[in-house]
Amino acid sequence: MRLPSDGSNISEDIIFSIYCFYIPAAFFGVISTLFKVIPYLKCKNFLNKLTLYTLMKNGGGFFLFSLLSALVLQVDYIVMSQTLVERDLVTYNIMSKTFGLINFIYAALLQSLWPVCAEASSKLRFDNFYKIEKKYISFGFIIVIVSSFTIFLLKDFVVNILAPGKDFYFPISLIILFSFYQVVRVWTDTYAMFLMSIGKLKPLWISVPFQAVLSVSLQWVGAVNYGLVGLLCGLIASFLITVSWWLPFSFRSTVDRIVKDKRLDE
Repeated sequence: MRLPSDGSNISEDIIFSIYCFYIPAAFFGVISTLFKVIPYLKCKNFLNKLTLYTLMKNGGGFFLFSLLSALVLQVDYIVMSQTLVERDLVTYNIMSKTFGLINFIYAALLQSLWPVCAEASSKLRFDNFYKIEKKYISFGFIIVIVSSFTIFLLKDFVVNILAPGKDFYFPISLIILFSFYQVVRVWTDTYAMFLMSIGKLKPLWISVPFQAVLSVSLQWVGAVNYGLVGLLCGLIASFLITVSWWLPFSFRSTVDRIVKDKRLDE
């Protein structure tokens, strides 16, 4: 969507909205980081080479994965800006933010499970992972189904709240695609968390770059030929072709190898 260059109130409102969205999050993020870092500055060995190396070694992999994930999950807006009309852009933005609440709820659940999985990994209790897998993936699917049905029933109300008087609507085809996308995210995000909790990031480093390239290509082709529906299909396909099968396979292979090594040691 192009911003007017004549200094009108529209561009000023958009810039003000961006400030309101990002500045508070950045402020509290910086403050919380300082509260954690400043007490350790008093330690003499805080900045020695061994400590820095350990931090970079353990944290660098997660940082790289975060960058790659951001590329995969945010490239849709870059593709849309070059291929879709303004109305489709607004429709996608409203629907993605609405359905994004589902992902937010499940992501919070995964964050709470991470320490549990890390402890189970350290004690080699991998049976706990399979229990979590069955229980929480099923729970995530239920959240998606119930939330999607609720959004379908309240779609007109949601549009009137988020875009009053703009004559937008949620097509049933897009509701189905967004719902299926959230199901795929529940599946893949769970196994990504499993791998990160046991400190095995290599499968993520391998798959996510391929997914990023594939995501851009499929979304572009889909958007050019089929509009917003094609873009979503391309995004979903990039998950199905890559991480949706690779991450579960990598997790189970890693666990089997660890268990086998343990038995050999015994």
